[in-house]
Amino acid sequence: ILSLEPLEALRNIPYANKKTKVITDINPIIPFTLNKNREKFPNLIDIFKEIQNNAILYKIDALAIAKNSGSTISKNFVLLGALSAIDILPFDSKILLDIILDNTYPLYEDINKKAFLGGMKIMKNIRDG
Repeated sequence: ILSLEPLEALRNIPYANKKTKVITDINPIIPFTLNKNREKFPNLIDIFKEIQNNAILYKIDALAIAKNSGSTISKNFVLLGALSAIDILPFDSKILLDIILDNTYPLYEDINKKAFLGGMKIMKNIRDG
């Protein structure tokens, strides 16, 4: 499960098992409906515990890596880079990066590449301990 934010990952836990790998950004995206209805966002520690009870959880600060890469909207490429680093895809990470760059507007190629590689690096650090 690849998730842009923790609650999204939790919503998909019913489709997981103990061997499922979940990669999520640690930064929540607060739905506007919570603010509108004055509801509280669930506790992040509780969200992470529930995911860990049902799957293998990898938490990364994808937003910080994206900012460091030059644009917060490259967060999805950070997560794809992280996904490519846990060796579950049936192809090499370079293929995924090449496809991303082939379909990226030239102005954003460097940002997206840096984001992807940043996601790979952090996941390799987490994985290798």
